[in-house]
Order: sequence, then C-alpha cells, then structure tokens
Amino acid sequence: MYVIDAHCQVISEDLTRYPRSPIGGEQPRPVTAEEMAARMDGAGIEQAVLVQATTVYGGDNSYVVDAARRHPGRFVAVGAFDPLPPDAPGRLAALAGDGGLAGVLLFTSDGTAPSEWFAAPETFPFWREAEELDLTVCLELRLGPATERLRAILERFPGVRVLLGIDGSPAEAGREVAGLARYPGLHLKLTHRDLEPPRDAGKEAAAFLEPVVEAFGAERIAWGSSGPADGQRLPELLRLAQDVLADLPASAQEEIFAGTARRLYPGLTRAPEPSRTARTRHDQAYEGLRSLLLSGGIEPGARLTEAELTKMFTVSRSTMRAVLVQLAQEGYVTSEVNRGVRTRSFSVEEALDILEAREVLESALAGKAAERATEEEIHGLRGTLEAMRECERLGDQSGYSQGNRRFHQQIKEAAHQRTLARAYDTLLYPLVMRQYRNLSAHHPRAGSLEEHQAILLAIVTRNPDAAVAAMRHHVASARQALLLVSASGSA
Repeated sequence: MYVIDAHCQVISEDLTRYPRSPIGGEQPRPVTAEEMAARMDGAGIEQAVLVQATTVYGGDNSYVVDAARRHPGRFVAVGAFDPLPPDAPGRLAALAGDGGLAGVLLFTSDGTAPSEWFAAPETFPFWREAEELDLTVCLELRLGPATERLRAILERFPGVRVLLGIDGSPAEAGREVAGLARYPGLHLKLTHRDLEPPRDAGKEAAAFLEPVVEAFGAERIAWGSSGPADGQRLPELLRLAQDVLADLPASAQEEIFAGTARRLYPGLTRAPEPSRTARTRHDQAYEGLRSLLLSGGIEPGARLTEAELTKMFTVSRSTMRAVLVQLAQEGYVTSEVNRGVRTRSFSVEEALDILEAREVLESALAGKAAERATEEEIHGLRGTLEAMRECERLGDQSGYSQGNRRFHQQIKEAAHQRTLARAYDTLLYPLVMRQYRNLSAHHPRAGSLEEHQAILLAIVTRNPDAAVAAMRHHVASARQALLLVSASGSA
C-alpha cells in the first residue's frame, strides 16, 4: 500500500544557516530531512509533509521550505504562520506562491494557545485569503470551548480547507469530532496520540473510530506519524496505525494513508497507476453503474447481484465487487449482512438533511461564481438559460431537465472552488430527486425559470451576496416541490 506521512518534523544540524528560535513546548529529537528520507525508506513510506517545528524554529520556515525544494516529489512543506497581523493576507499569498509552502500551521509569536485567538475577528482577512488560495490550514486544538469557535470559522468561510489535529483524549472526543463532519472543508489528522488509546482499548476503540470514520468518510481523514515522536521509530508508528485501522476496507485505508493527503496537498505526486486495462474496466463498470443509479434506471431499495452485474458490464466478479464497495462508501448503495447489496433509499429525514446541505453548499458556489466566473463561462450560462426557456415554451420537459442540470453544473465549475465542489458532488442529491419527484406535477415548476434568471443576473453583475440569496431561494423552493410526503411522514 502506498503511504504518505501527513505530519512529520525535521530539524537541521546547521545552526548557522538555520538558527533556532524556539517557542514553548518540548523540542523534538533532531532529525534532518535526509535522515527522515532514510527512515521513510526503511518504513515503506513514499512521501511526507514536513510541518514546521515551532518549538525549534518559531516562525522561521526556512528549513522546511529548503528541504522540500531539495527533495521535490518526496516532501512538501507546511510552515508556521501567525494570522493576527494586518499584513497576514499578503504574506500568505507570497508564501503560498513562490514562497514554497503547501499549507500553513497556525501559531502566534508569543506562543499563545490556538483556542484563544484563531477565530478572533482580526484573523478573518487571513481566513478569507486562505479560502481564496485554496490552501490547507493546519490546526492543533483541544476541543470543548474551541469547538464553537471552529464552527464559527467554518460557517463564515465554508470553502476553507482545514486539517484538524486533536489535542486531548480521542476516546472522549469521538462524538464531538463526528459532530463537525457537516463542514465539508474540515479534515482530520490521526497520529499515534489518537490511535494508541483505541489500540489499548481493543474493541472499545469503536467509541472513537466508528463515529468519526462513519461521519467524515475515509476521504477526509489523513494519517500522520507526528514523528519523531516520544522516541518511537517510524515503522512502529506506521504499524500502530495499520493495526488499529485494519478492519476498514482496503479502499478506505488507501484514502487515510495516501489519498486524503494528496487532496490536501496537490504538490504531492500521485501513486503509480494500475495497468491501463485494469483501470479502464473498473472505471467503465463504476461509471456505468453509477449513471444507471443516477438516471433512475434501478428502483430505490432494489437488490443488486454480482452475477447479473458482471454480465451487464462484462467484468470479473472481483472487479464488480470492488465497484460495489466503492459505491457503498460513496453512499450510492448499501451493504447489509444477509440482505446483500441494495440501491440506496432515503427516509424523509435523510432527504431533508441532504437537501438542506445542498442549499448551503450550492449557494456558496453561486457566490464564488459571481466573483470568479470568466466571460466565457458566463456566456455558457446565458446559452443554457436560453435553451431552457425554449424548452419551456415547447413543453419539452426532458430537455428542460437536462438544461437545468447543465446550468447547475456550469455554476459549480465557474466557482473555481474545489473543496466546495467535492463536497457538493458527494450529496447524492440526484438520487433523492429521483425518489421524491412528483412525476404527475407540472414540470418545470412555476417560477423555476425566473429563479434561474435571478441567479444568472447576480453572477453577471458580480454580486456575490445576491447570487447566494437567489440560489438559496431557488433551492429552498425546489426542496418543497421535490419532497412529496404526507404530514404523517409517509412517502
């Protein structure tokens, strides 16, 4: 399995070129970048994120940046950053560009704990710039009072990407951490401090791991050794993580040990691809079955059998099994003991949750589109709306629906915000719409075209607030029209 260490620290022996300026805490054992690379070779770790050791260098990021530049493809650098000064946005833009940083770890020059200041109003310009740059921000927090401050930041800046390290007992924090999963930009870092208590607790590890993994999904969890750590060797730290997470599906482990880190830090090179033939067969079967589910070709709750699907898509049973595992992880199907694999069906409460999340995410995307859409993208939106207007005039319901899907897809692309777009793509909204649409109702519904026109007008006039409001109104109206359930809750 390809492994990326999402958090390790290196320290130079050259005190002249890299003078030490420690801020609080205990200084880790000195390990140079070259020594770290050798230890990674011995442990079977391909790549790593070098996180600034503030207890050694304070805010001077010179060594991690130089080390990443000396070892391109092996390391990327995350530097310490103080978000409080007024010039924080400009400094962040410089460091994220030619400055060599792939992300930042928040700290203050006086060593104050993050829970005291990271959500202060003075930091808002920094968070706004991090959101614009699509740059990963690392936070080490003790939950409790800090949890509400974190929620406030994630709600104010929904597109920001945060990697959270938990300072405290993970066994006690499991439910609290899982409650933060509603924020799509929030990711979790698991280190030996999080994994040792579950290992020692044996089966009781589920109190932390199960709610967290279920809520966030493996694609938003990354493993980091936090090495050198308490005298433990890198192979021991990796083995600890692999043992505790051994019961997760192989695909989930691949995400935690590599995939999430790649998305957090795009500078990391990708793992060697499987053979083109094998990849194509899997991907064709995955895309074909996924499209069939989204199109409504299979009824909600219908059972899926490997034998029938392998014939349908001309793949082996092992390939189709892998496809079904992937679709189950993404929520398109469910897998239960003695019931097999079935297409996903949604309760009224689940449907409402998804549609409410869509309202939040798509309104944020519309706001970003008003800021970032190119003239070519705006021209495309105008063309789609004109086609929808013509379909309405002709009574072409199918054509109108296709135009509607294209219009919303174009807005997502025009937002140029990958974190929000990825979160939106996981919502399974098309499945909910297929299950709850009133097929006998007039389509398009009254007012739909005017709502689309209001969204486009806000984007054309570069008015983010109006775009957010128009999209919220549109999606809220669609939610009421799509959910055809009685007051008693029957579908």
